Amino acid sequence: MPRERPDGAKGAQERVLKDVLELHVGAQPATETGADQFFQAEAAGDLPKGFAPSVTRALVRGGMDTTMSGMTGALRLLAQHPDQWQVVEDNPARIRFVFDEALRYEAPTHIVYRTTIDDCELSGYALKGDTKIAYLPGAANRDPRKWDDPDRFDVMRDTANVHMSFGADRHNCIGQNVARMEAEVMLRELFKRVKRLEPAGDPHYLIHNQLITIDRLPLRAMPR
Repeated sequence: MPRERPDGAKGAQERVLKDVLELHVGAQPATETGADQFFQAEAAGDLPKGFAPSVTRALVRGGMDTTMSGMTGALRLLAQHPDQWQVVEDNPARIRFVFDEALRYEAPTHIVYRTTIDDCELSGYALKGDTKIAYLPGAANRDPRKWDDPDRFDVMRDTANVHMSFGADRHNCIGQNVARMEAEVMLRELFKRVKRLEPAGDPHYLIHNQLITIDRLPLRAMPR
């Protein structure tokens, strides 16, 4: 059975977010960060008021939840598909594509909501303004009209900027390339040190109304 998210997890995340935001409001850090640039641009009037804390919060949250979920999913899939591990062994350049294929195969989010601003048409359907709509990334990423053999995990598949786990168009994830870099670094170091991953038990998923995230993933690593 999936397990409930620990009571303190959300509180801990909020404390980290609060610390990050306080660091950049009225502070002068010794080293300039991307968040500093957001706040400076907002103060200069180059960005809308309220943009800096909002986007900083989005970047921190994305690095905590969806990125970790995607990276954990990639490890699970590599362990469960030894043939795909071997494909990466034989084609090291494909390491950077593992993360995107894992995100396609198992999207970190169940559902994403948006609200229409004006009356519009979407895929032939007329929508009124101020209407909440939702898309299901997992369904879009397994749509057979878009993907050949969609239920197969295939690291040779070119999925980057095609799958819907990072959104699309103006609603693309602002931190997606940071997430890709983090996952690529992790996987490159893993392949340097480990010749094979094997499942060592069933994964345990947290109960969450929006995220698909693993709480515990038992794996056995065979060192080189």
